[in-house]
Amino acid sequence: MNNNDAILFFIKNTSYEKKDIKSVKEVHHGFTNKSFFLITIDNLKWQIRFSGLNEVVDRKNELEILKIIKDENVIYYDEIGNFIKKWINGRTLSLIFNKKKKLKLLCDKINKLHSIAISENSKILVHDYFSYINNVENLDKKINDTYTCLVSKYSYLPKVLSHNDLSSKNILFNGKEIIFIDFEWSRINDAYFDSANFIRENNISKKWITFIQKNLININIEILRDFIFITTCFAYQWTFVAKQDAKTIKYRKKCFKKMNKIYKENKYI
Repeated sequence: MNNNDAILFFIKNTSYEKKDIKSVKEVHHGFTNKSFFLITIDNLKWQIRFSGLNEVVDRKNELEILKIIKDENVIYYDEIGNFIKKWINGRTLSLIFNKKKKLKLLCDKINKLHSIAISENSKILVHDYFSYINNVENLDKKINDTYTCLVSKYSYLPKVLSHNDLSSKNILFNGKEIIFIDFEWSRINDAYFDSANFIRENNISKKWITFIQKNLININIEILRDFIFITTCFAYQWTFVAKQDAKTIKYRKKCFKKMNKIYKENKYI
C-alpha cells in the first residue's frame, strides 16, 4: 500500500473528493498494520490504516472492542480491518519513564480500562496463553514447563478487558492525559497482563515497577513479576506466527534474551 492507495481508500469511504486532499504521508509500518497521515483541505487530520496478518488478528473482535470502549474517532471500518480514523494528537511516551506524573496517569488509564463492565454474552475473545506455543521451534523444556506452570497457577485470577499490547507505540500523551490506541490484540484477560507487558516492553527498572504496582488496583508485586516472565514468553511465541522478516527475527531474539534473563533472576530453576 502507498500514498495513492490511502487517498483512494479515503475518498471511496468518505464524502471527500481527490481535490480535497491536502497532503498524505506514511507514518507507521508495524508488524500487523501500515498507517498513513492525511490532511484534508478543511485542515482536518485523519489516520488511514491498512490491516495485515489477518490470519492471526481477529478483526471482528477488534471492532467489538472499539464499540465497547466507545471509540468515536473511527468513522469507517471494513470487514478486514482497514479503517479511517480522526487523527489523535499526542506523542508516544518516552522510553525514559522517570516521570511520576506520566506513570500515574498511565496507571489510572489502565485501571479505567479494566473497570469497564463486560456482559456475560460478550463476543470479545478470551486470551489464550497457548495459542501459539505449538508453532515455536526448538522449544526450551525448562522455559516451557515454567510458563505452563505459572499460567495454570494464576488461572484463578479475575478477568478484565485488557488492551494486551501496551508498548510505547500504542500509548499517546497529549500533555494532559494518556490515550491508548490500536486495540487489535485486546482480549478478556488477567489484569496483570497489561502492566506486565508494558514493563517488559519498555525495560522499566525495579524502582518504577514498584511505583506502578502501588498505583494499580489489586496488583500484587510478586504476581506482577511472574507475569513479566509470562508476557515475555508469550511475545516470544507470537513471533513464530508473525511475518517472518528481519524485524520479527530481531524482536524474537530480544524476547529470547529477556525471557532467559528473567528466568534466571526469578530463580525458576
